[in-house]
Amino acid sequence: MTDRMFYKAFFITAAFLFLEGISRAQLPCRDTFPQSLFENASFEDHGECNAFWRGEGGLIDGGSSAVLMYVPHWHAVNTSQSPRYYNLDCRIPGISLFDNGYLYSNTGYPGIPNPKPDGKGLISIEQYNYYESEDNKAENRTKKVYVTQCLTNKLKAGITYCLDFRFAFSLFNPNFNDVTGVWSSPSPFGVGIFGRTDCPDFPIKNNSPDSSLGCLADRPGWMSLGQVQLHGYRQWVEGLIEFTPTQDISALAVGPSCDFNSGIADTFALYYMDNFILAKKTDFAFKNITAINGNVCTGHFQLQAPAYNDASYQWYRDGLPIDNATSQTYSVPDNAEGYYVVNISLPGICFNSTPYPVYYSPLRNFIMPADTVVVCSPDAATLNATWPGAENYLWQDGSTNAVFNATTSGTYSVQVTDINGCTQNKSVEVRVENCDDCKVYLPNAFTPNNDGLNDQFKPLLPDCQNVGFEHYQINIYNRFGQPVFQSKNAAEGWKGIFNGNAAPQGVYVYTIQYNFKENKPVQKKGTVLLMR
Repeated sequence: MTDRMFYKAFFITAAFLFLEGISRAQLPCRDTFPQSLFENASFEDHGECNAFWRGEGGLIDGGSSAVLMYVPHWHAVNTSQSPRYYNLDCRIPGISLFDNGYLYSNTGYPGIPNPKPDGKGLISIEQYNYYESEDNKAENRTKKVYVTQCLTNKLKAGITYCLDFRFAFSLFNPNFNDVTGVWSSPSPFGVGIFGRTDCPDFPIKNNSPDSSLGCLADRPGWMSLGQVQLHGYRQWVEGLIEFTPTQDISALAVGPSCDFNSGIADTFALYYMDNFILAKKTDFAFKNITAINGNVCTGHFQLQAPAYNDASYQWYRDGLPIDNATSQTYSVPDNAEGYYVVNISLPGICFNSTPYPVYYSPLRNFIMPADTVVVCSPDAATLNATWPGAENYLWQDGSTNAVFNATTSGTYSVQVTDINGCTQNKSVEVRVENCDDCKVYLPNAFTPNNDGLNDQFKPLLPDCQNVGFEHYQINIYNRFGQPVFQSKNAAEGWKGIFNGNAAPQGVYVYTIQYNFKENKPVQKKGTVLLMR
């Protein structure tokens, strides 16, 4: 397993957040955080506003004086990509990204949701998806923008750290006419943290066409440390990434994760970020929720808040208080996925816990398309075990593809495993029939008198009743050549009705065309006697 795969599997197992966008204004007090290991963690320190740039700030390490913005300690990763910086001190009166309504009249940029989480400054990260066709959506063809910083003190290998941050989804101006310049903030979106063991001079001078394409972990010197997927709509949400580096880390970068982030399609996506609190996990311990029971595979989560004497507790899910959830522990109802926070009140003190994700393996709902599959020889039964979130497949013969082609009758089984290590096992019974031996029988008479016997004229398949038709059509005519009945459904028979009335007794002509899967079409013609 590569370092990248290990970190992805470990982090999503241990600290993956399925966030629905908590509204922090609903919590009864402000958060308390440890000192961040990032300098200028809330992006408040900045140089002179760039009056020539329409973004109300500038581009960090921008390539020209017309867009350049100096933000102490923060840099672009390389010269071919520059994160954007915004500050209320640089606000453009009347047409500001900071105005209520989240719409900026002069550009396609998304507006900044209110209220801002901390201070006046913030940044944005970006992703553009480039690909040749719907069948070639390669992650290494995405352009991703990151913000980076050399650390004053290295992160130590084997120590677990947390990055808590604020992240905003917003909307672009629908009246902006320059369609090629319109940005949006699709949900969900993956955010990652990346590290390197050295501290180069940022931005790295690399202007090659591919220097800003793909995940940062695929570029020289970088490794993925952790990631999180965030959900939201017109709001700021809280993200938390927990990670344990295996090497000492001298520089960190934050931006789009290694996911393709397919919701972006082929558009430009821009998201706002603020308040990067980086610290050892132990420094967050006073406000960490722990799961004392349950896991992502089985559910049955029981959460526990930190213990304090004389404390009162109130649990929240997705920003809303949970009725009667006022104990130190809380048992989560099954299927109640969400983003859990507990408010803790002590005499003279009030604080909120770090967010705790409760999510379940998508394999809990795993099913195969059918328990029994019948096909016509020489065709194979295509057994498709593809499932969202599944990472590995193992069939009874050792095959590891998501799709298995069964050419003989028998029982076929598959074990599906997701990125969390959860598994599901399913079996499918396959019957391969020789459909050349299948015969369609049509009666030569019927009596539509509603006595429950021979009331309809329709085909019978006594030899291959489990096979079914791939194509079927029947037409019935009276002695004047008028069509009295037609159908493409073999289960639908003629009940002797024509134009809403009982058809007269007599002889009728029928034509029928059908074929079983992978077999030649058959055409028949005959007569049937309607008796009353």
